[in-house]
Amino acid sequence: MINLAALSETPGFEVVISDTSGDLKKEDYFLSRASNGLKYLKNKPTTAFKNMLAALNHCTGDYASFIGDDDLILPLESFDANKT
Repeated sequence: MINLAALSETPGFEVVISDTSGDLKKEDYFLSRASNGLKYLKNKPTTAFKNMLAALNHCTGDYASFIGDDDLILPLESFDANKT
C-alpha cells in the first residue's frame, strides 16, 4: 500500500485520488488523511479515461503518472540502474 502520509509530505510530490467506487469507507479513509499533497476526488461512475482526465485536471505539477486500483508500484530503488 502506498504510504500516503509520507508521499503527501514530500516537497513537489502530490497524490490525486479520483474515486468512482461509491464506497463510503474509502471516502472516509482518504478524507481523514487529506493534506496539501493529497487530493481526494469523489466522482460519479464513469469510464476509466474520463476518471483519469478528472484526476489530471486537479494535478498541479509538471509530470503525471497514473495507476489503477489493481496496479503495483515497486520501490524506487528497484529501478535504479546504477546500483550494483
